Amino acid sequence: MTTVIKLGGSLLEPQASPVLLAALARVARQTDLVLVHGGGKALSALLRRLDTPTEFRQGLRVTTPAVLEAALMALAGETNTGLVAALQAAGLRAVGLTGCDAGLLRARRIPELGAVGGEPAADAALCRTLLAAGYTPVIASLGM
Repeated sequence: MTTVIKLGGSLLEPQASPVLLAALARVARQTDLVLVHGGGKALSALLRRLDTPTEFRQGLRVTTPAVLEAALMALAGETNTGLVAALQAAGLRAVGLTGCDAGLLRARRIPELGAVGGEPAADAALCRTLLAAGYTPVIASLGM
């Protein structure tokens, strides 16, 4: 059995707590674990630093081309790399990915929200390969 856990970005700010990391390591020792993470706070902070306006509609961020570029930097870069490093330090063999890698995550674009997707679908083949080799996939919530 595989356990998939979605970590909201607020759990990772300013960094994941040692208690959370230890709990994730315990879960990974008992079952195959796949982590998917957000990073909304990191993205908002980066957008402020870049002086890029952001808008929310019904709780979802409108993702313009400029916001998407920042999302790639924040989620696939800073947040994913930091989480992978912390998990490695906690004893997991973590591998950082995005949902774009090997077409892991696909979604249908919601036009009024820009590059936001709905109706997600996953292709778990890469995750199964990594899990079989003893790795914990850590996936930034970006998709095709």
